[in-house]
Amino acid sequence: MGHLGDTAVASRYSPTGHLIAPCWNDGVYDGVATLAFFGTLGRNAGLMPATIFPDFRISRRIAMTERVHLDASADVFNVVNRFNVSGVNTIYTQAGQPTAAYDPRVIQFGLKISW
Repeated sequence: MGHLGDTAVASRYSPTGHLIAPCWNDGVYDGVATLAFFGTLGRNAGLMPATIFPDFRISRRIAMTERVHLDASADVFNVVNRFNVSGVNTIYTQAGQPTAAYDPRVIQFGLKISW
């Protein structure tokens, strides 16, 4: 007998606090045995896509006097502004759907005086 639509049970391992048992089938319909079939979720469905962080930095030291230097820098994080997934849904009905993402392109400038 297949167990479809079982109610959720309390679980300390689930982010929602409840766990819905996976839907499985033992292959029996109206007393006729067929091939057993366990779920429809594909293999590795909960894996996250690749994360790529192309970062770029340019800096320059400028001599103001013999002892005083000015360091200027510019940093660009996620240069190509790629959507990088930081978390996916692990509940079987929506496994692999993005739930969180890393920051988009960020640019920062800096100046430092050394003496």
